[in-house]
Amino acid sequence: VYRTSFKKGEVAFKSFNIDLAIISLSHGTNHLLQLILPTLLPSLIAEFQISHSAAGMLVASFALPYAVFQIPFGYLSDWKGRKRIMLLGLLLYSFATLLGGLSQNIFQLAFMQFFAGLGGASYH
Repeated sequence: VYRTSFKKGEVAFKSFNIDLAIISLSHGTNHLLQLILPTLLPSLIAEFQISHSAAGMLVASFALPYAVFQIPFGYLSDWKGRKRIMLLGLLLYSFATLLGGLSQNIFQLAFMQFFAGLGGASYH
């Protein structure tokens, strides 16, 4: 809520707190969701009948784009604006995570993990 009478800097400080809370919540959710896949690996190995090395490749399908695209997203954020890039990354990450949960085989899950890693890279 914006008021017409306020002390200097008061509105900007409230807006900063809201932005900081939203960024912190989405960033924390990002890291929480990253911990789900390693936790589920024993179940995924049994469900999809895959080897431990294939399970490691599943984790790598997330980690590789997550690591590689952090620097390009940094430059893109400086060019197009951090808010826009983080929002697009959050949407991509969320959509890919949702579709990953609906995967019927390990290849679909790895494909969605790649895009989740790509979206997650926009936060760092």
